[in-house]
Amino acid sequence: MTTLLIGAHGLGTETTSDIETVGRLIREDTGHELRVVPVEDPYWKREWLKQGYLDLSYAPSVMPVRNEGRDNRDIGKHGGAFQFRVVASVHTGADGFIVRGDSPVKTIYDLKPGIRFGVYRDVAMAYPLLAWAGLYEGNLDEPDSVTWKAQFIVFNSWEASIRSLGEGKTDIIFASAESPFVRKLADSAPGIRFLELPANKDPEGAARFRRFLPFGDFMPAPQVGVKAAWGVNTFSGTACMWCRPEFSFDLAYELTRWFDVNYYRFKNLGYKLAAYDRSAWRRALDVTMAPVHDGTIRYLREIGMWSAADEARQAYNQKLMDWYCELWDTAVSEAGRRGIEVNQDNVSWTQLWNEIRNASHAPRYRQMTDEDIRRGLIQMRDLGR
Repeated sequence: MTTLLIGAHGLGTETTSDIETVGRLIREDTGHELRVVPVEDPYWKREWLKQGYLDLSYAPSVMPVRNEGRDNRDIGKHGGAFQFRVVASVHTGADGFIVRGDSPVKTIYDLKPGIRFGVYRDVAMAYPLLAWAGLYEGNLDEPDSVTWKAQFIVFNSWEASIRSLGEGKTDIIFASAESPFVRKLADSAPGIRFLELPANKDPEGAARFRRFLPFGDFMPAPQVGVKAAWGVNTFSGTACMWCRPEFSFDLAYELTRWFDVNYYRFKNLGYKLAAYDRSAWRRALDVTMAPVHDGTIRYLREIGMWSAADEARQAYNQKLMDWYCELWDTAVSEAGRRGIEVNQDNVSWTQLWNEIRNASHAPRYRQMTDEDIRRGLIQMRDLGR
């Protein structure tokens, strides 16, 4: 039997509950123990995966972007760019901006200056919607010059941030339609409302949103989670199970196959397990920004879900990840040579990292089409990568 520690969201969240549910089935079928480690802080979860404290991690598909180290919390002593892979399981979900059912805010255009925005640790999650709604002063091309016309109320847990809406401490939050905490809100008076994100009707507003959240899609929420979200055009993306490259080839294959073959057994047992299906895999593969584990690829080939386009994307993603990892190693070595402490709060270190990264002209992570990938590989070749 193999015991695998998997990092998930905090206690009581839908992800933690769902993984515990499938974990029981996996143990019964294979003898492998999938032990959930609830982690409140996503930055800790990433560091723990890098340092090997976790065997697996469940996190949004945008995690590769953090290899760029543009947030100081990603370039601390235990952070930085590292190699990781998509493995075993993927799901789709709808996240949305939520107000109380009795709120005067009926659409995003009803948001007024001074709106109280409740966030879980990361204030930046509020920026996309505020940019769309025009609640800012300054030049969006120079984010540091922007002043946001909102109050940010920061909480240290998902539960507290979501509960704040029902308690009247905040006016709007960003959360998952599948969250058990959101379900509690929806089932209590005065209920909740998901705000429509009318990207097709307002492409200019959507473009401002995309400056801060250039990943995922605007689409009607599936009939998973609270009914208040069903059919509302909201923000949708994928989340993946991640591992390090040295994760067992055979175990990656076995787990990937298990999730696919046993979908019919677990799809109705949890909060969002119905969204852990092949269509989620296809959607994730079409935009993934990280390499897929070789053991997982073996199974995807067997079921006809690995194409020449996927192979090209794999090559590009590996080259880009290698590049950022090399830049990180170079920066750490140079910091050692200069006697600079690698610390996210050390200005000398953050300046050094930014200088080395920017001087490299390494492409930024972004959601790419197959044609983008083709051009990207040509660019990599021309740059000698």
